[in-house]
Amino acid sequence: MDYCRPLAVLTLAILGASQVSIAAVYKVGDSAGWTTIGNVDYKQWAALKTFQVGDIIRFYLYIFGLEKSYG
Repeated sequence: MDYCRPLAVLTLAILGASQVSIAAVYKVGDSAGWTTIGNVDYKQWAALKTFQVGDIIRFYLYIFGLEKSYG
């Protein structure tokens, strides 16, 4: 039964790698982005999300029709 230990290590490595692959990318404010124009409720936006460790939160700032990403 010498193959059990390497098989267990391989299984744990695969499970560990799969955790990284399920990270989500969130755009703050969704289609409105990060802005002071309009009526975006960022507290409400965040309350509707379920963030996990490893997720990416991107801030998109719109200035004069140009989009700039932060995060």
